[in-house]
Amino acid sequence: MGSHIPDQNTTTNLDVAIIGGGIARMTLALGLLNRGIKPTIYERGRSFREIGAGIGFTPIAEWAMKVLDPKIHAAFKRVTVQNGTDWFLWMDGSQEDEALVHKIYLSERAFDGCSRADFLDELGKSLPPGHYAILERPSPGCR
Repeated sequence: MGSHIPDQNTTTNLDVAIIGGGIARMTLALGLLNRGIKPTIYERGRSFREIGAGIGFTPIAEWAMKVLDPKIHAAFKRVTVQNGTDWFLWMDGSQEDEALVHKIYLSERAFDGCSRADFLDELGKSLPPGHYAILERPSPGCR
């Protein structure tokens, strides 16, 4: 018994609420839209911006992006930076001169990376209007 994936050219009356607008939830919304399911993302922040941390994806993760919706992978490729090394490096940035803490060989072209915020912005550009709502934050002291 396999799972049933709806025909990507059909639409459904199913509406899905997604709470929060991070990378995983934005990717979920695009994958649902690609399958004719109508998601709405509800985000408490003023925008979908995240912290400026970096993120890396393996070839398997890139394959998953393509399966969910090719627009997801295209958004990633628009902001990706190819690694200059085939090693994953852990650095201690608490010192003026960053010190190497540990490294692991990943294999040739093991993953590409980007800024999380840049990727999230690109995903947001792929989401049609009307599929997200920015919720107002209550003022301090209100409950």
